[in-house]
Amino acid sequence: MDRQAFGPLLTAAQDIADELGLELFLVGGAVRDALLKRPVHDLDFVVNGPSDSIARALANRLRGHFFILDSEHQTSRVIVPQVSDGLNERRNTLDFAAMRGDSIEDDLRSRDFTINAMALRLASQPLRVIDPCGGRADLNDSVIRVVHDESVINDPIRALRAIRLALELGFSIDPFTAALIREASPSIRSISAERIRDELFNLLALESAAEGIQMLGWSMLPYILPHHFSQQDSFNGQASINRVSKVISSLDTVESTLADQEWLFPPSTTGSAIAVTPGSIKQYLGRSLVYDRPADVMHHLVALCAASTLSSRISLTPKELSTPLDDRAIDRMDQECETLKLSNAEKTYARKITASLHLPFQLSIGINDLTQLEIYRYFRDTAGVGPEICILSLAFAELVPHPHSADWSVLVSTCHELLYHYWHSPKVIEPDMLVDGHDLMQTLSVEPGPRIGQLLEIIREEQVKGTISTRDEAFSFLHDLN
Repeated sequence: MDRQAFGPLLTAAQDIADELGLELFLVGGAVRDALLKRPVHDLDFVVNGPSDSIARALANRLRGHFFILDSEHQTSRVIVPQVSDGLNERRNTLDFAAMRGDSIEDDLRSRDFTINAMALRLASQPLRVIDPCGGRADLNDSVIRVVHDESVINDPIRALRAIRLALELGFSIDPFTAALIREASPSIRSISAERIRDELFNLLALESAAEGIQMLGWSMLPYILPHHFSQQDSFNGQASINRVSKVISSLDTVESTLADQEWLFPPSTTGSAIAVTPGSIKQYLGRSLVYDRPADVMHHLVALCAASTLSSRISLTPKELSTPLDDRAIDRMDQECETLKLSNAEKTYARKITASLHLPFQLSIGINDLTQLEIYRYFRDTAGVGPEICILSLAFAELVPHPHSADWSVLVSTCHELLYHYWHSPKVIEPDMLVDGHDLMQTLSVEPGPRIGQLLEIIREEQVKGTISTRDEAFSFLHDLN
């Protein structure tokens, strides 16, 4: 294996190690993924000395960002952003840690799984894999196996990581390792919320997230999402887990179909050129709510929690789902966000979806075609998460025995129309502002207060209805109104 195969970052790191007289090893997932011929973006290094000296010098040389992760354990991070495609920015993360033990072999023997306990000594050419724990053999056998008996109990987050790695790589978990995971599950609650959140989000980002929910099951979910999965409910657990994972699977299917865009073509224009650019849906769902945490993963978390809340209902019909979730459900979502130490933006996102999940079902009851005013009000009331709510509503169709009944067909048509207008009718979703609050106070002598907002909203609704299209018409309407 040649150092150049990892690109210029590895060469730059080794050049600095040579300058400082330190020995540098590439370890963990980067070595594993290189051997599997998977893309390598994040690099983990072990240094036989102070790790921060290499990291700081590398950040300066590459114009990246340097962070101390843990001063006690001498771990630091360098982030180097780069644009990977026209939609999203990919960043390279390089982590540096001081060597544990007297040798690189001692360090590797303290790690989690054999496939992550391999290293490359970067000063040697060609690069030779250092593998004291049999990781390469387990790679060949597609097995997740602990390095030692205490691997999981010493750091219970490894229980969640093992499941995520098995799904991500398509590997099986060694039976002894699986037993250790079950034994260590209750200890997950002793781990920091941030580490639980990050591993959960990594799992929910996988195409096989629904299978991951099944694997977590009632042995682990109560310690990860305690406000939605309680040990007291575990006697009914498997049926609930099955329904929840079915929603997650359906959500992935709906999102994938939307990404192909044909689902957005109305029957009358199928095959015609429309104004949705390639990647529009994917870009929307992939937008970041906070740095490096996309909305799509939060969408899956909300779906998971909402499905848990709704799974106890005996029947699930559009009429029943048109009833708003009660305040307790919204409070549980808030509590889950607090437990996972989510940002304010993520909390607001989750709360909005939970509180408005019923709206597409309400719109689909007793109507044939949506009016433009109904479409406008839907996106106004859902405050920036309207598409996500439509997508999640479609996923919930999989909870019912006969999702292709007449009621569900109307729901699909309703969501279809809402999503189409979101991307094709910006003047309906967000009308141009013809007048503002200053105009109302200056021209119409309206006193500051809530009346200004009410009048502006009346104007926007009249614009959507087509009765007003100019500033003069807006003032004339307001004069008549007063």
